[in-house]
Amino acid sequence: MRRGLGTDLGDWAGGRVKAIAGRDIDQQIEDVVKNLTREFGPRVGEDRVRDEVMTTYRDLSHAKIQTFVPLLTQRYARDHLRRTA
Repeated sequence: MRRGLGTDLGDWAGGRVKAIAGRDIDQQIEDVVKNLTREFGPRVGEDRVRDEVMTTYRDLSHAKIQTFVPLLTQRYARDHLRRTA
């Protein structure tokens, strides 16, 4: 994994995306893209946000427990966008 994704969970539960039982993970990842596009889109553009979310999701997609993958994807993508935007 890149950027130490498995080492610092910090305040990962503070994100707006919640792991909801029964919701399709693809829809949850799309929600992450929408949330972060609202936050960072004006500065970096939707394509850049989508690329960051999808790269982060790929890094986490092989986790044994998938419940919190969308939540962690949002957390790590947001942190990276903050540092690079």
